[in-house]
Amino acid sequence: MMLLDSADGVIMLFAYKWAYINPLRKMRYNLTITGLSVFLSLGIGVIEALQVIALELRFKNGVRGFLTHLSFSETGGVIALISIALWGGYFPISRLRQAPELNRDAGLK
Repeated sequence: MMLLDSADGVIMLFAYKWAYINPLRKMRYNLTITGLSVFLSLGIGVIEALQVIALELRFKNGVRGFLTHLSFSETGGVIALISIALWGGYFPISRLRQAPELNRDAGLK
């Protein structure tokens, strides 16, 4: 756990430094993080509510049965992998878009 927390701290330090260099990038970064947090919070809340309903109504089969046995450890792992994939894909795209941005800031065409 300590290794994971340390790695998270290093990654977040890099992400914050990267985002705050450019004001537009800072705004996009903050909107992305806020949107992702809201989306994940709503998703987890809906799953929790459906789990309670499935337990109270004693559903054992189908999607509702699956929700009853869904582990939040596994869900957290999936969320972490999705986040890593999104950010891992965004950095190369950002690098490709950065060259024209730097040229425009320097007054070059």
